[in-house]
This record gives sequence, C-alpha cells and structure tokens, in this order.
Amino acid sequence: MSSARLHFGHRHVARNHVARRHSTERVIDEMLREGLNEYYEEEYYEEEYYEEEDDEEEYSEEEENSEEEDEDKDPGVVNLPNNYCLNDRYFNDEDVRRICHMLLHRNTTVHTLNLACNSLSEAQIMAIAKTLETITTLICLNLCDNSIGPEGAAAIAKVLGTNTRLEHLDLSDSYIGDEGAAAIATVLETNTTRKHLSLRNIDMGVEGATAIAQVLKRNTTLKHLDLSDNKIGAEGAVAIANALKTNTTLEYLDLSYNNIPTLDESESDSTLDESESDVENS
Repeated sequence: MSSARLHFGHRHVARNHVARRHSTERVIDEMLREGLNEYYEEEYYEEEYYEEEDDEEEYSEEEENSEEEDEDKDPGVVNLPNNYCLNDRYFNDEDVRRICHMLLHRNTTVHTLNLACNSLSEAQIMAIAKTLETITTLICLNLCDNSIGPEGAAAIAKVLGTNTRLEHLDLSDSYIGDEGAAAIATVLETNTTRKHLSLRNIDMGVEGATAIAQVLKRNTTLKHLDLSDNKIGAEGAVAIANALKTNTTLEYLDLSYNNIPTLDESESDSTLDESESDVENS
C-alpha cells in the first residue's frame, strides 16, 4: 500500500509579487535577437521581489539571496541550463507564433518552459503543444492558469507521448475537465518518467478521477499528485483510495476541496453497530 502523505486541509498559497522591467513585445524582440538561453539565463535572476503586505518594500539582499537558494532546491524549475520563464506575459496570437518559431529554429534544447498565468486560449495551447512535440529535452512544463480545455489537454498528451524525459507537469487552473484528465491519464500509463503532476482546479469529476485511479494501480514513477479543488466526491475518492492499495511509489497526494463527505459521530456509530451485527450473525 502506498505511503503517500495525504493532505485534506487548507492549502496556503503564497505568491511572490514580481515586477518585470520589460514589456512583452520587448521581451520577445530581445529573445529573438539573442536567443532564448542567452537572454533568460541572465534575466530570470533579475526579478525584483516585494513583500506581500507592502508592495513598496523590497527584500534585503540577504533575504533575496535566501529566496533564490530556496528556489534552487526544486530541480524542475531552476538550477538547470535552458530554463525559460515566460509567465504572466499575456501573449497574443502573434507572440505565440513567434515563440513557436523561435523554439523550433533558434534553440531546441529546452529543459524548463514556464508559460503559467498567460490566459492562453485553447488554440494557442494547441499551437505550442504542436511545437513541443519536436522538443524531446523538456523536463519541466508549467501551463497552469491558462484556458487549455479538453482539446488542448489532448494536444499536451501527444507531447507526453513523444517526450520521454518530462518529469514535472502543471496543468492547474485550466478547466480541462474529465475528458482532458482522462487524456493525460492514458499517457501516464505508458510514460515511465513522470514524477510530479498537478491537476488542481481543472473541473474534474468522478470520471476523470476514476481514469487516474486506474493508472495509479500500475504506475511506478509518480511521486507527487495534486488533485485538489475539483469535484471528485466520495465515489472518486474511493477509486483513488483503492488504487493506493497497490501503488507503492506515490509519496504525496492532495485531495482537499473535493466535496468528499466525512462521517459524523452518529453515522460512525450506526456503521459500527451494523458491522457488529454482521459479525454476530456470521
């Protein structure tokens, strides 16, 4: 049985406020001129961090260095060459076209691609996914908080099918639904490199949870799974729980905020009485 650490309580999410020095258009122009790697290896560490309660107050140099050290602990996000942080840019169709062209023709060695919080449309996601099918070096892909949709999820599933190195995938806040979750789950069944998967708040119900549960019974590489803020309910939770009876590798599972009912004392007593009665009659 899996020894996964279950989390059903409140999740505390703290996001740093990032002030960027370049407009979206200038960022892309600079990348096209210099190449992704040359520009973003330097630019990524020039972000300015501010206190959450007071946007005017900057961290001290010591605190900023400590913040960067903490980030370096996650090998899926930083501490690798060729990490491209393009989140919070709100790219339009022309921006996406130029980024895809750049990924295809200027630099095919991409380890981390962060396009989170860009409000990308389903069509834009599909265009990016089509490009990523040719890039087999990707280790971390963050597409959270975009309008991925079921068709976008299916396109991403194709990327997972061709990429055998991708370990970290974040599709949170993307509303891919049961159909999209099932598409991702199908690929997980054959892909043996995935270690971290976040499907938080994707509008997933029982059907999607059941599809993931079936994969968990056979998957031996996934260590971190976030399914919080969905609507899998009791039936979906039972399916996941049954899968954990045979899964021995999952270390972290978040099922919080999923409309999973809990037994109150009266229901527990009633269940206990029924069990005792069954034992006496047997």
